[in-house]
Amino acid sequence: MLSVSDCVRQSRKIPDRKSGNDMGKKIRLVGVLLGSMLLLSACKGKEEEKELTPTPVPTTGQEQPTEPAPSVTPAQGGLVFRLETEEYSAKEGEVEVFHAKLVYPVFEGGCADILNEFVLSMIGGFRLRLPLSEENARLNYAEFSGEDIEYAFPEAEELDITIAAETEKWISFSSLWYGNTGGPHPNTYCKTYVREKADGSEVKIEEYLEQYGLTLSETAAYAAEQVRAVSEEGMFWDEEGLPGAFLKILEEDQWYLTEKGLMLFANPYELAAYVYGKIEYEIPYEVLQQGLKNQ
Repeated sequence: MLSVSDCVRQSRKIPDRKSGNDMGKKIRLVGVLLGSMLLLSACKGKEEEKELTPTPVPTTGQEQPTEPAPSVTPAQGGLVFRLETEEYSAKEGEVEVFHAKLVYPVFEGGCADILNEFVLSMIGGFRLRLPLSEENARLNYAEFSGEDIEYAFPEAEELDITIAAETEKWISFSSLWYGNTGGPHPNTYCKTYVREKADGSEVKIEEYLEQYGLTLSETAAYAAEQVRAVSEEGMFWDEEGLPGAFLKILEEDQWYLTEKGLMLFANPYELAAYVYGKIEYEIPYEVLQQGLKNQ
């Protein structure tokens, strides 16, 4: 016979104490298992996160590299250059009748794009000239190779663009164009350029002399006086006209910077006969600073 308590327990589906204890154990066991699973999952996530983050390797007596701060000085702005060389030769049989050579700088960093575009404009004309020069060399070889005369082969065209000097603010170019057609007087022609290191813009001689408080006329007169003093008599086409000739040289930007001073120059035939070649005169920076007065 069922007691009242048994009837109530059955009607309400209330478990007895023993079965209640068993159920509690099961719930606690499930809770422990779920907790363990969550803990393992969290630990695994931490391990994966740790693997994705590189562990810094300690160094002994050496600082970790840091990003260099940008420089405000153009000379330290990373502008560098390398020299590129292109050569070409043409033959008639075994005889080389024409040779071409091109040397020019290629810039990186700083205002490299502007300077590289400027250099390309200088070498463009040289490259356009080469086919005609080669054709002339072949014609000359065909005409004179069998003659009993001295004729220099190979004929040559060369353009050499160099960096004459580099200061904190300026970079100075010198380009020398050489052409030899086999005659006694090869053609040499020099052209120079001075550019701002900061932005690649052109520097005019008037702008450059302003820092010393000098004018074109007095600079030309000083250079003419110094050159006349060390030259042989009768060397120049017009010795009395040297101040005006040097003024024209400055106005046509025939000047550049060296490590020691301001260089003025005249190409062959401009001031004197071919035998005297390129005529140069350098005014030291110290003399410029002293207002063209030697100590």
